[in-house]
Amino acid sequence: MKLNDELFVLGKNSVGICKVIDSDYVLVSKKMPVSDNQLNDYINAIKDAKNNGINICEIVDYKLIDGTTSTFNNGVSYSKGVFIEDRAKGNSFTFNHFHLNEENKKEIIDGYMSSITNYIEEIEKRSEADISIYDKLIEDMLNLSQYNLEVDPKPTNFFFDSKKGYTIIDVIPMTKLGKNEFFNQYLKSIVFGYGIPHIYLDNNDVSMMPIDLYNRYKNSIKILIAKIETSLLKHNFKLDNSFDYIINEKDPNIVDYVDIYDYIDNRIEEHNKFKI
Repeated sequence: MKLNDELFVLGKNSVGICKVIDSDYVLVSKKMPVSDNQLNDYINAIKDAKNNGINICEIVDYKLIDGTTSTFNNGVSYSKGVFIEDRAKGNSFTFNHFHLNEENKKEIIDGYMSSITNYIEEIEKRSEADISIYDKLIEDMLNLSQYNLEVDPKPTNFFFDSKKGYTIIDVIPMTKLGKNEFFNQYLKSIVFGYGIPHIYLDNNDVSMMPIDLYNRYKNSIKILIAKIETSLLKHNFKLDNSFDYIINEKDPNIVDYVDIYDYIDNRIEEHNKFKI
């Protein structure tokens, strides 16, 4: 696909970073993590990685935006551009925490419960994936170093699809991942995202979860961690405490579905008693 004038103007005037073009491509408007004179090498490295079997999204066309260049004292310049990229298949994790107020309490609680349900359903899908999916993810992360690239391990940079596995976006020039010192921690962030969504009343965590969702979540994380650790050992990594936070995460209050709104009302009432 080519970046025509219409798409360029759309990307140039876009408020957000990413717009979906169709089922195969997205339009991205941003500065890439390399200088302008390294941009073509960076794009070609990603293309080579994809052509050699790494699950990564390729930049298929681009144009820099006039008037967006920042040049530093060393003469290195970075410009914002409009890029057409492959659209990653599947889902990524975003950061979803909620803050209560009494005016739109029900809307916030319903949004929170929907977010928890979606998170657990995604964890279940990832736990049901064959261990070969995790072998491939680890191998792709390691093999990126052959192209002088590495992952930026934010959860939003990884999409999971039950058939395709994990697809990587927004890679960066290689800095330290080749040493593998943070590999297990990166993997935790990639697979589990930001963890269970939480809901807060002022600064107090009042998170809760229905018992059936809680049991599904606990069962899925055990299966998922076992698969990841098996794959790590297979690739000669030592296990550490990277996944302890997931296992030992403070449990939310367990409630029945019918008690959710009563539970929140009681917490608000208790909270208000101590307000000055």
